[in-house]
Amino acid sequence: TIIVLQRGPVGDPSAPEEACFPGDKAHEAALAGWDAVLFVNHHRGEAAGGEPFCGSGAFVDEIVAVCTTHEAFHALFGLEPLDAPWTYPEDLAIGTIGAEIEVGSIFDGWGYVWLIDAETLEPLDTFAIPEAHDPAFAFGFGDLSVHEVAVDPQDPSLAYLSYYAGGLRAIQIQCADPEDTSTCELVEVGGYLDPEGNDFWGVETFVGDDGMTYILASDRDSGLWIFRDP
Repeated sequence: TIIVLQRGPVGDPSAPEEACFPGDKAHEAALAGWDAVLFVNHHRGEAAGGEPFCGSGAFVDEIVAVCTTHEAFHALFGLEPLDAPWTYPEDLAIGTIGAEIEVGSIFDGWGYVWLIDAETLEPLDTFAIPEAHDPAFAFGFGDLSVHEVAVDPQDPSLAYLSYYAGGLRAIQIQCADPEDTSTCELVEVGGYLDPEGNDFWGVETFVGDDGMTYILASDRDSGLWIFRDP
């Protein structure tokens, strides 16, 4: 059985409570015995672009969860077309059975970073760890994606990536011809992944009193880690 849950609430006077993470919603669904969750975008999010976006984070259960648009939500339950101004709450009673759906998945890789020409905005290169391209790592190995990037304050060619379960990664812009940006690429030059695993969320850099660059990486499980640029 599948429960349909909406992102938010945001801008809904009939639901004044604070918005929560989709993982929080999924957890309540799992506790209630649902097999899967279909998340749908809210009105305001739909108006911002119409893409399937339902937030992220806070998942603690192994439960099937997918996201779709608010327009698809209207079609699923035969609601009026999606046009502003909107009325709240939706004309839909809790417990209403929607149309039958079929969901599949295609592995499209985990997140990565781009190298962009600052003047032309042309893409020059991308970087991702090898596991991010491997379907064998699609499930069961944590999030293998980039969350934040921090540039070395003393060397703008160096950047540090908080890579969730991929650890902390250091990459450098290297150019065969420094005068020709088309020859530039992103090269991994260092990193750290604890033998027991990491879940790095944030990363920041600063120069210490000793003149060394220090990298601060926040692990969602174990706290703050401090590294020094060798």
